[in-house]
Amino acid sequence: MELRLYPKFEEVFSDDTLEGIFYPLCTAVLPSGKQVHFVSHNGVWTADESNSDQNTSDYYRFKLIDNKYTFSGDISIYQGYELVGQIHKILEVDFKTNEDHYFKAKLALDEYTDRVKALLPEIDADFDLDTYIEFFYAYSLNKLVYQRTGQFAKYRQLIDGFAKADPSPYVYSQTDADFDVALYQGDFDSLLDLMNYTPIGMTIGCEFFTDGNDCVLYYNESDDTVICFNAYS
Repeated sequence: MELRLYPKFEEVFSDDTLEGIFYPLCTAVLPSGKQVHFVSHNGVWTADESNSDQNTSDYYRFKLIDNKYTFSGDISIYQGYELVGQIHKILEVDFKTNEDHYFKAKLALDEYTDRVKALLPEIDADFDLDTYIEFFYAYSLNKLVYQRTGQFAKYRQLIDGFAKADPSPYVYSQTDADFDVALYQGDFDSLLDLMNYTPIGMTIGCEFFTDGNDCVLYYNESDDTVICFNAYS
């Protein structure tokens, strides 16, 4: 299985409905040639109840059309869904414009937060802006460091002061010694029927961000759908 880290949003999703909510983590090219994608909404809290069987706080399901995800779930479960697109665009433009500075300076989280909050409009108090900024920064810096140096999951070492981590396989599968038991279907039987779904693998939240849920990915070849489960390891 070929892995491609940090695909572009437009390579993963068929439209921009979920831009600012979901981060593209990794594309897996299956032996059939199909491409499935590990994605995450880490940094955006979810409501406990959903009006759709396509997504809940525990999982999210996508239809795969031309190797891109199409979403037909309940977007309102994602806190701040009305405004995260605007916030994300401002943060993204700033990070891209100043990426040389961010790459060299390795700003502490509070320094980065103070810097970018000055760029943002007034935000509803019900939206957890600090958490959103934290996860955006961790994702963006991890991605930038990987693209420039080939080194993966460096945020916690560079910003949080963690010790150097062992090399990661990026996507964990059932053959990996450190594989999380969350991938096994039995853990999710009570949530959804996975009879026709094949486990693809799992990405670890703290490797692509600094914390947060892991993404456990299943694929149904017969109807070209995927399900990602949130798990916390």
